[in-house]
Amino acid sequence: MTWEAAKVSCEAEGMELVTYKSLTEFSNIYSSERYWLGTSWKPFRQQFQWVDGTLWSINDAIVPFKSATEPNCLEGYESCASNQNCIYLEYSKFGSQRCSNTYQSLCQTSTYKIMYNPIFTTCTSPTSIINAATDTTVVKSPGEMITYTCDFGYELSNGQTSWTRECGVDGSWTTDSNVCVVITCTSPPTIINAVTDTTVVKSPGQMITYTCDFGYELPGGQTSWTRECGVDGNWTTDSYVCVVKQCKAPPAVSNSNHNTVAVIYPGEKITYTCGPGYYMSNGQTVWTRLCEWGGTWAMESNSCSVITCSSPPTVINAVTDTTVVKSPGGMITYTCDFGYELSDGQTSWTRECGVDGNWTTDSNVCIVKQCITPPAVSNSNHNTIAVIYPGEKITYTCDTGFYTSNGQTVWIRFCEWGGIWALDTNSCSVPVVTEDATTMSVTTDPPVGGCSCNIAEVPNTSPSIQTFSSFKVEVKTTSAYRRSLVSAPDDRVSSAVIGYMGVFILCLVLAVPLLFDVLNIFSKE
Repeated sequence: MTWEAAKVSCEAEGMELVTYKSLTEFSNIYSSERYWLGTSWKPFRQQFQWVDGTLWSINDAIVPFKSATEPNCLEGYESCASNQNCIYLEYSKFGSQRCSNTYQSLCQTSTYKIMYNPIFTTCTSPTSIINAATDTTVVKSPGEMITYTCDFGYELSNGQTSWTRECGVDGSWTTDSNVCVVITCTSPPTIINAVTDTTVVKSPGQMITYTCDFGYELPGGQTSWTRECGVDGNWTTDSYVCVVKQCKAPPAVSNSNHNTVAVIYPGEKITYTCGPGYYMSNGQTVWTRLCEWGGTWAMESNSCSVITCSSPPTVINAVTDTTVVKSPGGMITYTCDFGYELSDGQTSWTRECGVDGNWTTDSNVCIVKQCITPPAVSNSNHNTIAVIYPGEKITYTCDTGFYTSNGQTVWIRFCEWGGIWALDTNSCSVPVVTEDATTMSVTTDPPVGGCSCNIAEVPNTSPSIQTFSSFKVEVKTTSAYRRSLVSAPDDRVSSAVIGYMGVFILCLVLAVPLLFDVLNIFSKE
């Protein structure tokens, strides 16, 4: 048994390990067995001490009975470097050895020095403790200790994870009420802008996952990480922080570019601009894209492509060049047809192709071009018409005493297509009679209705009569023309008979259908 077990076994019998302090006592015992003596090294005293409390050293009387170079601690060293702190007896000589070595024991009473070697007792198997383990492979003897250790994830109620029990002199182990219970992990620390499952009770060795709130991430781009519950119920620590998730590089759009921003946070925008000659489907060239919460770009389908202007709308009474394909910003010219103009007198105007490929609109309408105020003719006046359209005419009348070159006082002028007046050289002036004029002549219009009018020459016998080289008379103003429009009276009997017969036949034609209708009415009654 160990030195400590030997000491305990002696005390269990009401004795103690022997304390041989004289040469006589050592000379009375001789045995080849090794026995523990009741003395051990006391480091704090730097001497050996008997179990009765007395000390002894290299100068003690028993030293001659020591084995060569034994005990080590008597060679003048301040401590036993080899940990041979206990004294044993062999062949009437003593030496030092580790106290854990197994030798027999010698016991004595307080009155007699006797050799007594208690029965060497082997300790029973230690009691099993649920959720705890101990070393059962080493045979223990009385006075020795055994250590119980709680399984991983378990602990005692005082927070410890191990304890000892001692083997008594009877081979049984001391008892206690220690129980290993599950270690419950503490509540995991709160992380700003992150969540974890706190509803499940965790035990040591288990993991818990932290997840950044939506729109947040770790600096490395991850959104979750784990912490482990240690054997002491505390969670491992780290320096993770959930920061606002930024938008990555904006997606490229063909035929466009965007302004570059180093850091783009949710709520911020970037601007896309179509390249020269390219437009969006709505005709615009610039649009913005929003960085949304969560670090994603807002959905959009904008693209930049070449836009061809649509066919220009048709305008009545106007033409335009539709053979040239126009692009946004291009102009097209409308021109009113000949004889038409705009309300402001213009005959052409332009429309622009918008960025969406559609043409600008206006209310322009080409209307018939009117003749402007007729030109004035000296010594005459004309009837006034507010609106004068092509085909209409105005009448000029010479002032009293004034005549045209053909001797007339009235003539007309047509408004021709295009809003211009018919060419006219008429003018009104006072006729001049030469002193040698003896006749005046009148020229009539060409024959009307087979009536020929000859030019008659009338001698001018009066100095007060003006003469003309020619004089034109309107045919419709002559009495001959008027008579041609009225039936001439005819007193012949034959004419009267023919007239009466015509009237009778006309009345008969009207009366016959009426007579048949009357007869049908009476026949039904």
